[in-house]
Amino acid sequence: MYDTVRQGRTAFDDIFGAGFFAHLQTVPETASVFNAGTAGFSRLWNEHVATSYDFPDGARVIDIGGGTGSLLREILTAHPHITGTLYDQQSVIDEHQLDTPDTTGRWTVQAGDFFEHVPAGADHYILKSVLHDWSDSDCLRILKSVREAVHDNSKLLVVDPVIPPGNQPHASKTIDAMMMVIHDGKERTQAEFEDILTKGGFTVTRILPTPSLMSIVECVPA
Repeated sequence: MYDTVRQGRTAFDDIFGAGFFAHLQTVPETASVFNAGTAGFSRLWNEHVATSYDFPDGARVIDIGGGTGSLLREILTAHPHITGTLYDQQSVIDEHQLDTPDTTGRWTVQAGDFFEHVPAGADHYILKSVLHDWSDSDCLRILKSVREAVHDNSKLLVVDPVIPPGNQPHASKTIDAMMMVIHDGKERTQAEFEDILTKGGFTVTRILPTPSLMSIVECVPA
């Protein structure tokens, strides 16, 4: 923390010789533990997120950087008349958790890099716990890929904590400090979300709180 604040950038890269996700690619056993851990942590709020948004029947959903697919599995289970695609790096989707009786025939997986490309033509794009990993400049690169993929009626759902106003203790602020040290990322306030998403070519239409720490920031192409 001291080195990160003093230098104005995360100290992780100096200690490990690469950024967090690049480092994970060099240590497969650690990456597997990380993937399993984040999937387990996500179980605290996935069901809340899945049931807090009304996906219309027939919708095609793409979970960008969706890890092993725990959120997409919950969404497909809660909404039996939609289909979904899990999009992440190959090493991550190799460990996907989508194959359940409730989701049979309604999911696909696709490997790729969301900095370079996102599959086109879906009705809903989800970025859960993605933007908080990255600086504003990197977030704009991700949003550029999504903006190029969406059609006029697509919606982007950003699922992250929204830091409340004031200076009272809140879990999102603890995670904000952790992101700064490890990823050079951060949690964001409503104003910060509106700013970065506007710069990325989207308009925020509403923010839906869920019974969990997460909120759903709904956006449409600007």
